[in-house]
Amino acid sequence: IVSGYVITNHNTSGCSGIGSWYHQRARDGIWTCSGSPIVSGYVITNHNTSGCSGIGSWYHQLVRNGIWTCPYSPIPAGYRSTTYNATGCSGLGAWLTVRA
Repeated sequence: IVSGYVITNHNTSGCSGIGSWYHQRARDGIWTCSGSPIVSGYVITNHNTSGCSGIGSWYHQLVRNGIWTCPYSPIPAGYRSTTYNATGCSGLGAWLTVRA
């Protein structure tokens, strides 16, 4: 995948039946397929189990002070995780991310 791009959809019948992936440039507020790279400066803030043709998808946002992040989200330099909320990230749990 080209640097700065993410995977945003899956076509199970693409590429003669072996499956194909749709790539887009990362931007604030984009849903990506599970397994997509997370571009530097972004965090994961929501999850949809049926997204991306049933593979599951994650919502990417630019990091900012006071944003809730999902499990396994990277925490960019200059930020830290604090308070935990068990119902955040569509029930997976979430951490409040603040400036360090």
